[in-house]
Amino acid sequence: MTAATIAIMIGALLLLLIVVNAIDQYKQKVSVERHRRLMKLAAITHETEELLVNGVQLPMSNTLIGVLLQRNLDVLEQMKTLMPDSSKVPERLEDTRSQLADVDTTNKERPALMIPNSDEHTAALIKTIKKVRFILTKQKRRGNLSSADFSREDAALESDMLKVFVEYKIKQGNAAKHQDKLGTARQFFEKALKSLKSQSLNSDYVSQKTLEVNAKLDDIAELLKRNGPLEEVPTTAEEDEEDFGSLFAQDKKKW
Repeated sequence: MTAATIAIMIGALLLLLIVVNAIDQYKQKVSVERHRRLMKLAAITHETEELLVNGVQLPMSNTLIGVLLQRNLDVLEQMKTLMPDSSKVPERLEDTRSQLADVDTTNKERPALMIPNSDEHTAALIKTIKKVRFILTKQKRRGNLSSADFSREDAALESDMLKVFVEYKIKQGNAAKHQDKLGTARQFFEKALKSLKSQSLNSDYVSQKTLEVNAKLDDIAELLKRNGPLEEVPTTAEEDEEDFGSLFAQDKKKW
């Protein structure tokens, strides 16, 4: 065997090793990307099903329920493609299709909003409303929700957000006033009033609460006038607290 033949064989072997290594790297990359995609899809299904089961007192119309079920259905279809040998995904797909078929999306009625009693539930409800509004926007862009349905559902969620925030500020204001912290109480009531005035929503609720909060502010002004200004040290929580407008900032997600 000549030196040239040996050199050719060695070159061919090295080329083969390079090709095999490249193929292995590609397979590994595909596997990692597939796993990453599956994890993201699983997170979406978990979030969607959690919203459907544990809405934290969030009233949902059948239209909204249908949107969430359709979102879950689309994600499960993608998971089925990535996991063709899975037995659980087809079962979940069939169950979701059945649930979606049972929803009368022509029924536009919404249950009444239940105002939370605790700070924890208030924060959870606000977070849920923000999350659902984000999902609605994404589903509209994907053609899973008409412009009319989107406008109606988003306006209803905006109204819910306003009510939760205003009622929470009034509750805080009443508590501060009860403790004779009139300056702090006034700050809470002023935040509620500012929120009511900042919205384009024209409803009986806005009118009623505007009158109610103005009356509370007038009462505090009268008490301060009668008793003189009270020296108070504002709390850090109140100074750092988000205002109502910031609650409507959409969370940034990739799905």
